Amino acid sequence: MQDKINALIANYPVESAEPIDGYTYIVEYPDGATSLETMPGHDVWLNGIYSPNVHTLTINYLKPNGTPLDGVDSVVDENAYYSMDYLYQSPSVSGYTPYYVKVNGASSEMNPNSISGTMGDEDITIDVYYRSTQGQLVINFFYADGSSAGTSYTESCEEG
Repeated sequence: MQDKINALIANYPVESAEPIDGYTYIVEYPDGATSLETMPGHDVWLNGIYSPNVHTLTINYLKPNGTPLDGVDSVVDENAYYSMDYLYQSPSVSGYTPYYVKVNGASSEMNPNSISGTMGDEDITIDVYYRSTQGQLVINFFYADGSSAGTSYTESCEEG
């Protein structure tokens, strides 16, 4: 009888289901068993389950030189599953504005203010680069011969 059970299971797609990209296939046996050793005197249900693969989504908020922005934590989602949609608003940071995005090290057309997409079948690291919105206006005064005509004027300015 056991040979008949093994033959039925081996020939039925529950054990040899077709792979699907982005998913892991497992067989769920009754009572937590890892196989069906003997046929009990009742119906037995075997479940073939496709579970989406789980990956890590990391979003870093960086200064132009690639160092982290002060006081802004990275987003790390270690339960980002295949085909999951994600949406994160880049935080407002005094003196900075988001302007550029890289995904897994490559330039991206993603809106740096609103990070969104769909998880693929790999970990994703998104770097959001911020630029300073403050600068200094420096006015130097010179005579026609190039010599200084007075003290320079310096003022801090906001972008815009």
